[in-house]
Formats: sequence, C-alpha cells, structure tokens
Amino acid sequence: MSIIEAVIFGLIQGITEFLPVSSSGHLALFKHILNVDFDKFGMSFDVALHVATLIAVIIVLWKDIWELIKHPFQKLTLYIIIATVPAAIIGVLFNDKVASISENLWLVGVFFLATGVILAVSDAMSRAPGRGKRRSMENMTVKDAVYAGLAQGVGVLPGISRSGSTISGGLIAGLNRDGATRFSFLMSIPIILGSCIFDLKDIITGEAAMESSVLLPTLVGMVVAGISGFLACKFMLDYIRKKGMKIFVYYMLAIGVFSVMWGLFAK
Repeated sequence: MSIIEAVIFGLIQGITEFLPVSSSGHLALFKHILNVDFDKFGMSFDVALHVATLIAVIIVLWKDIWELIKHPFQKLTLYIIIATVPAAIIGVLFNDKVASISENLWLVGVFFLATGVILAVSDAMSRAPGRGKRRSMENMTVKDAVYAGLAQGVGVLPGISRSGSTISGGLIAGLNRDGATRFSFLMSIPIILGSCIFDLKDIITGEAAMESSVLLPTLVGMVVAGISGFLACKFMLDYIRKKGMKIFVYYMLAIGVFSVMWGLFAK
C-alpha cells in the first residue's frame, strides 16, 4: 500500500462517513474506477479508518456524549439502543451477502439512486407546511427512534447512505433537521464501535495481522480519515440545519446514473 492510496481512501472514508452519500458505495465506486482492491490493504487498515471516524464523531458530539455518560439511564440512551438493533441484526446475519453487492457497481448505482429518492422525500417533508411543530432530539419519541433504526438497517447496503437514511428516517418521523442529524451521528457510534470490535477479534487472534510495511500508510490513512471525518461531521450539523438535503439529492442522482452506466458498460 502506498501513502497516496492511504490518503485517497482515508479521505473517502472520512468525508463520506458523515455526508449522506454512502461511504461503502463510494469505496466500491473508486475501487472499480481506480482498479484498486481495497481489500488488499487488510482488515487492520479498515479498522483503523473506522476508529478514526469514531474518534471524530465523539469529539464533535462530546457535549451530548458527556450528558449520556453522566446520566446513562435516560430516554435518549434507550432510543439509541432501539435504533441500533436493526442494523446490528442485519450486519451479523447478512454481512457476506451485503459485502458481495459492492462487486456489482451497477447495483451500487441503483442504491445511490435510491438514496437520492430517500433524501428528496425526507427533504420535501421537512419543508412542507402544516405538519405541526417538529421535535428536537431532546423531545424525541420511541417512534422517532424506530424510524431511524429501521432506516439504519437499510443503510448497511452499499450505496444506501447510513447517515442519509437515518437523518431521513428522523425527518419523516417528525424530528427537526438539527435533531435528526445529531441523533443520526450519535446512533452511528455503537454501530462503528461494534464493527471495529467485530473485526478486532480476527486481528487479535492473528487471522488478520498487520504487516510492518503497511504500518506507516495505515497511520497516515487514519489521520486523514479522522481530520476529514471531523470536518465533514461539523459541516453536516451546520449545513443540514440551514439548507436541508437538496444539494445531496442532485449529487446522489448524478453519481447513481454514472455508477450504473460505468458498471454496465465500462470494461
């Protein structure tokens, strides 16, 4: 693995983890375009990038996390648990099948298009008048958590944005933009952490050991993913609250069409 490759994939992971554009889908897209097999970097590289984005979201949402640490037995804790269950079950039961989808770029493109539709619907609903006062994260209900959790379950598919679908789930349920986005990022923490722990067992047992030659590129990728993830997370919290999803709808529809065409016709 070269330093350049580590920087490229660190940027992809960091930026797309929190923007509503699907990190797994973009990794699959760039894997085909650049003809680079991300899997050759090893599980340790993947875990390192996820640890970096985990640290980034913890720093950005530290105030919310600290409140959860000080007062663990509160409704928000329960809501995060409820929202985590669907994705955890799907991830464990269908991990291999989900991973195989990324090999078919046209199918990833279809899921990109689906993300665009999801974002468009939720954005329209968040702007629609006469739907009552929208709830903040502090006033959310079990229904909000269930909607976001089901959306996160769907978001394990490459091309379906986890953050985009969970924010959309919150908006459709009745949360305001700030509440839906903050809750989406908070509920990403146990999922990212669980994924890291799930993969770490193979690293600890030696089944996916890191070679010394990739140590420096892995550290570089981790730093790049952490910094870009931090900036993307901060950007999203501010941008979605003020502007909504419209710009990402156009992007997902465009990249969806491109991916379908590339997957079907590129040699």
